[in-house]
Amino acid sequence: MNNNFLETLIDLSKNTDHQIVISSYNNNYDYYKKLKLDYNIIKPANILFLENLEIQILERFVNYAKLNISCHSGFLVQSTGYNKANIIDIINENEKIWVSCWVPPSNVNYQQIFKNKNDKRFNLKQIFKKINNTYEEKF
Repeated sequence: MNNNFLETLIDLSKNTDHQIVISSYNNNYDYYKKLKLDYNIIKPANILFLENLEIQILERFVNYAKLNISCHSGFLVQSTGYNKANIIDIINENEKIWVSCWVPPSNVNYQQIFKNKNDKRFNLKQIFKKINNTYEEKF
């Protein structure tokens, strides 16, 4: 696994033996544009983009997904909790208490991993290793 975002996603798909679906809504950030550009060059069969879906359709995808991964995006986290679906929420360590107040206490399908510790940011490889380890341990 390396620090290239698409290759890291491909590695995660291989390690978990699942297809990865990336959803977004009007995402114009540079990292996303680069990810789409790389995707269109490599065209990996195990990665799928679903963009600008109606909210009801996105909610159904969230409900039936084996695992949802979010950087605490509101709708994804809330609809995953409502559906009691599996989710890994990638957050800053110093936001744990604040973010945790939004999680139903009985939701064992919700797991947090940190993208930093003591103000030291983890790189992409480290974050995806934590995602893979959490997936193996909890789901």
